[in-house]
Amino acid sequence: MTNDYGLKTNEGFTLVEMIVALGFFTVIMLVVISVLASVSGANEKARTMRVVIDNLNFAVENMARTLRVGSQYHCGSSITPLLNVARVCDDVQAGSEF
Repeated sequence: MTNDYGLKTNEGFTLVEMIVALGFFTVIMLVVISVLASVSGANEKARTMRVVIDNLNFAVENMARTLRVGSQYHCGSSITPLLNVARVCDDVQAGSEF
């Protein structure tokens, strides 16, 4: 293009400038995407660990509550085939007494 005086004006971008700008944009976007992917992976790992810890806390609290308020326990020094039947632990030699 020419101006009012007949001189060429430099409007627009050259092909080299466009390639360089596109290269910078591509590198920046790759860095941003890799950072987002690593943050997402770390978040998923932290969330999984939180779920595992919550489940363990629930199990331990449930066992502690059962031991605290329960009345009959399975006790003995050997495993008996009828573990689903509660019995009173009167015999000290048979195992722990509660």
